Amino acid sequence: MYSQLSSSLFILIFSILTLSYMVYRADINEQNSTLRDSGFMMLQRLNHLQRLSDEVRYGTSKKDVEIEGWSDVLLIEDLAIFFPQETQAYSIELHKTWQENFEQLKTEHANERMTEAIRAMRTQIKARINQL
Repeated sequence: MYSQLSSSLFILIFSILTLSYMVYRADINEQNSTLRDSGFMMLQRLNHLQRLSDEVRYGTSKKDVEIEGWSDVLLIEDLAIFFPQETQAYSIELHKTWQENFEQLKTEHANERMTEAIRAMRTQIKARINQL
């Protein structure tokens, strides 16, 4: 009788541990998927922001880029919450750089500052995605 009880108890404990591990793995997979999706979207928006900045600098822009640029910067900042604090700091720096330079994007200095902020953010995102 004790043998049957102990084997039933072992099976129950094993089942609970297996279920707990599966839930843990599903949670990790979901976090990684969210981070990956956010990262790819941020890279797309960074590419768009770089294109806007370059279009203004080199005179090919025929539209008002401030609104589009702010849209990209704010979306990047919102998506950065899924990343570690270091990446979030880069998104805040990108926001500040855009805020300080978007009105002077025709100048080489402002364009270079934006390009550097975008490059730094892209590097952070790609490094984090590669860690997954």
